[in-house]
Amino acid sequence: MKTQATNHTLRSPWAQAAAFALCLLPLAPACGSKESAPERGSDTSSTSTQATASLPNDSDAWRWVPSHTHGFWCAWKPVQAPLEMGPSFPIEVRVSAAKDGEPLDLQPEQIAVDARMPDHGHGMLQHVEIQKLGPGHFRVDGMRLHMLGYWELTVDVTRGAWTERAQFPIEL
Repeated sequence: MKTQATNHTLRSPWAQAAAFALCLLPLAPACGSKESAPERGSDTSSTSTQATASLPNDSDAWRWVPSHTHGFWCAWKPVQAPLEMGPSFPIEVRVSAAKDGEPLDLQPEQIAVDARMPDHGHGMLQHVEIQKLGPGHFRVDGMRLHMLGYWELTVDVTRGAWTERAQFPIEL
């Protein structure tokens, strides 16, 4: 018995366009437009490449958060503000036992700093260099947010076999 293959091609241009649109529909939330993520507080009336209020407004403001398991507190601030999409920029990072506590005396090899766009599944396009400025105080050169949208700045601290993460939201 011979089976015959059936041809399921879409002959109408309208049917082809509709099928193409249906294929793209699941990707719409990851497109990165400000309209696709209003729940994160983005300002849909602005198309500026400068960062929004989720960032420190000036280079003197530190933004503190506890690590995920509360083993340390971490803060960051831009060396120069405001941040803009595109060019590389330096930041400073502080790591301490408590928000107003003693700094943790870590070496640059014990911390890792990165930024990722979770909605897009990618991060920065370059690696950073970390320099120790003092106990628990670091300068991170080479930060670059190359797209508008929601980013997460992460600071990982490794002590022995244990790595903990502090995470900061950034909306460009």
